[in-house]
Amino acid sequence: MQSLRNAAVAASLALLCLAPTNTRAEPDGFFLGSGREGAVTLTISRVVNSYAPIAAPLAPGDTQVQIGTVRGGSFASGDLVMLWQTTGLVPEPASGATGPFDVGSAAVGHWELARLSGATGGTLNLTAPLLAEFPANVSQVVRVPEYSALTINAGGSLQALPWDGSSGGMVAALVSGTVTNNAASGITANAAGFRGGGYADDPTGSVGCTGLDEPAPLGARKGEGIAVTRYGPAQSGRGRVANGAGGGVCWLSGGGGGGNGGSGGQGGNTELTVDGNRAMGGQGGGALTTASERRVLLFGGGGGGGHGGN
Repeated sequence: MQSLRNAAVAASLALLCLAPTNTRAEPDGFFLGSGREGAVTLTISRVVNSYAPIAAPLAPGDTQVQIGTVRGGSFASGDLVMLWQTTGLVPEPASGATGPFDVGSAAVGHWELARLSGATGGTLNLTAPLLAEFPANVSQVVRVPEYSALTINAGGSLQALPWDGSSGGMVAALVSGTVTNNAASGITANAAGFRGGGYADDPTGSVGCTGLDEPAPLGARKGEGIAVTRYGPAQSGRGRVANGAGGGVCWLSGGGGGGNGGSGGQGGNTELTVDGNRAMGGQGGGALTTASERRVLLFGGGGGGGHGGN
C-alpha cells in the first residue's frame, strides 16, 4: 500500500503521465487543481479523460477550439483541458537517419492548460487566450479531471484510451489533496501510445532484401513515431523514421524497437540457412533529445513489424 499525505508529492503522482508544469493560458496557473470533482475512490478500471483531435489550426490569442470526434466522455463549461501537439515533427528526418533527434526547437510535444467557459457541438470556448499555436490533425485536447483526493484500491486503475492516430494515449489528472494507491497498476498508459508496425506475410520466402523503404511483402511495416506521414500500410522497410522503428526485411527478420529517451534495439537477423543470417532486422527508433530547457511530452516510438510467411 502506498499512502501519500503531502499535497505536493500527491500532485506529482497524479501528474505521472503529464510532465512538469509548462506554459498555460491562465496567468495565475492551475497548480494542484480546484478539487471541483471531489474525492474519488476507484475499485474498477476507468478512463477518466475525454479526448478529441483539434480540427482547425490554433494561433496565440485564440479563445475557440474546433474539435473532431470526442472519445471517452464529453467536455463542459468549467472543465480544465490540456491542448497537446502529439505528433507532426517538422521537418521529418529521412528514413534511416541515425539521430538522436533534437526536439528542443520543434513544436511537437508542447502543451498548454486552459479552462473552458463553454462547450457547444464541435466548439470549445476558453476563459483566456492561448499562448501557443497548435496545428490541426496532429494536436489534441484532453479533459483533465480535478479531484480533492484520489484513492485507487485493488482492482482499480486510471487508464488511458489508446491512441488511434488522432487522440488518446495519455492519463492526466490533478489532485489537490491525498493520493492513495493500493493497486498494482493504479495509473497506466501502458501500450496506449504510438502503434506498432504490421507483420509482413511473404509466402514466397524472399531473400536478399536490403531496402530502408522496402515495399511489402519484402519489408514489414514501420512503427509509428512523431514523423506523422511515415506510418501506414505503404510505409515499410527497415529504416527508422525519427523514434518510429523499422520493420524487418526478407526472410524471418525481426522488427526494431521504438525509441524515446534512448534508441530502440535492432530487430533480429534473417534466417540462417535460407537468407544467410544477415543483419536486416528493422532499425531501432532513434532517441529524442532536447538541448533546451523546454519541457515536452512525447510518446515512445512504435516497434516495427516482423517478416515471415504463411
